[in-house]
Amino acid sequence: MLVFGILGMTGEYRHGTITYTYLATPRRGRVMVVKLVVYALVGCLAMLLALLLANLIGVIGLPIRGVSYPAPDGAALADSARQIVTAGLITAFGVALGALLRAQVVTVAGTLIWALMVEPLIVSFKPHIGIYLPFAAFQQLTMGGALHVGTDGGLPSLTRPEAFLVAIGYIAAVSVLAVFISMRRDVT
Repeated sequence: MLVFGILGMTGEYRHGTITYTYLATPRRGRVMVVKLVVYALVGCLAMLLALLLANLIGVIGLPIRGVSYPAPDGAALADSARQIVTAGLITAFGVALGALLRAQVVTVAGTLIWALMVEPLIVSFKPHIGIYLPFAAFQQLTMGGALHVGTDGGLPSLTRPEAFLVAIGYIAAVSVLAVFISMRRDVT
């Protein structure tokens, strides 16, 4: 969903369609807010469909193999809801990054390198700093302190509300910076 958000926004710059958007609605802040909301909703919907498909496969496929499929309980539904919300937030974060950096290949490659290589190293070596990084916050939001590996001397972690606020903070900060920079440069 992150890459979907990045591609959605950078594609507009790449193909020049953002020019028509800004000509029709010159308030770039308003355009950014609408794009964030719409892409977040699409991200939520995509995750909902993925979870429904996974459960359908479980309901059909597990009994064929002789394994009973457990009925979802309240905890499973809460986990699914968190995954849906996090997918929407990650999609919105991708849109914000795409609006800020504009270059499609550089943004996708740089973000994936950061998320898969750089940030995990920072979390491992400097956990008190790493827990506040964006993808660590998204992980803690879905898994509730997943960075905490033990009760004695484990890694620090954020609570889910703290992780949610950190994630929203990153989306807001990158979006505001993207709007601020886009107002000072030509989009043609």
